[in-house]
Amino acid sequence: MKKIISLLLAVILCLGLAACGGKAPAEHEEPEKPSGASEPSEPAGPAVPEDPSDAPEPVDGDDWRSWRWYSDDMELGEGLTVCLSMLDEGMGYGVYESSGGERIGTLPAPAGAVDFYAGDIVCGDRDGEGFLDIGIVFENGMSWWYCLEDGAPAWPEDPAGGFRLYTAARAGADLTCFPYEMPEVPNMTPLAWEIYEEIWPKVEAVEYFIYDAETYGNDYLDQMLNAFGAIQILHPEATNYFMLREVIDENMETSLESDYSCRWDPDRSTDLEEVKAGIAAFDAIVEEIISGITDEMTAYEKYWYLAATVSENADYDYYGNTSVESAPWAGVMGGYAICLGYAASMEYLCRRADLYCTTVGGSSEGEGHAWNLVKLPEGTYHVDVTWADGNGGPWSEDWMDYFMMTQEQIEEDHVIEDGTVATGP
Repeated sequence: MKKIISLLLAVILCLGLAACGGKAPAEHEEPEKPSGASEPSEPAGPAVPEDPSDAPEPVDGDDWRSWRWYSDDMELGEGLTVCLSMLDEGMGYGVYESSGGERIGTLPAPAGAVDFYAGDIVCGDRDGEGFLDIGIVFENGMSWWYCLEDGAPAWPEDPAGGFRLYTAARAGADLTCFPYEMPEVPNMTPLAWEIYEEIWPKVEAVEYFIYDAETYGNDYLDQMLNAFGAIQILHPEATNYFMLREVIDENMETSLESDYSCRWDPDRSTDLEEVKAGIAAFDAIVEEIISGITDEMTAYEKYWYLAATVSENADYDYYGNTSVESAPWAGVMGGYAICLGYAASMEYLCRRADLYCTTVGGSSEGEGHAWNLVKLPEGTYHVDVTWADGNGGPWSEDWMDYFMMTQEQIEEDHVIEDGTVATGP
């Protein structure tokens, strides 16, 4: 019995740290303790353009510029001159034909684009196709560019009106990206792999199972714990809804059984249909987030986009609001997380985007902490989304202080305990 419990603890410890140190949002005022169950915030994903039916009626005559704010006119080419006007809720810009104010399209704000309206509106031929594009450019070097796609459906049939988002690479930028590397799984014997191959399909299908010591023996259950660890490493999304539970009957016999629940929900519903619906919703939002990455983005821009998404979606869990705080749920769907949840969200999104990313174990301010290591053409760098999230929005300089840190920079206020070394200059 003690061996089973100790091995379970070992598996948990090898996967990450249970407590998070550092500023997390600690340097800011702690939020008021929520009362009762709180709904997770809406996930950040590609913004949905406003409903064409809600667009204001065109204003006749020369006064159409008077009913909202408009940018300066931009001549894109072939006789098309446009101006932009901000949409509600930070959703992006409406595009209007300058001669008469007719709405012709939308520039939707991309996922993670916090303070989108703080960027400067510029235009230039960034994709080299001979037609000017519209860019939203920020002081920290990030930019979002929109090109007009020839032959695309017009507004309002297509709310975008043919304007498509892409991120232009900076002049001379290296577009090299390094693929995700699957982490090694420790303590796996041939029997443990056999058990993994048997139970993972059941976990994936959300099917109940139980293995008892009387039938299988304690050694078998020990190996089952190792197989459980493999599932957590190879399929981190399963930590959103699956755990192994130890059951001790009246004869003090031990069993291990599946435990499925909506772990993101404070009420932890065990309704399997609700669990499956949550799994499907999570995967759909992940796909939506990943769809915001384009081939024209540099590795730096891709990492920023994913880190910004996690930062905007997750809130630091001061009060133990959920039991999924160390899983990738909050950084994708919105909700509460501790440092390991921020790091798990970042690594999972990078895995799905096929970008190199690992989780670093260490401490900060005397408490256990976790963050990520990513790779650019010039070397590897530390990214601590937890601390960044406590410093403001992803466009701010304070947020950027914890994005792409060198080894020297991370060691100013973090202690690395797993031997990880960043190689970037």
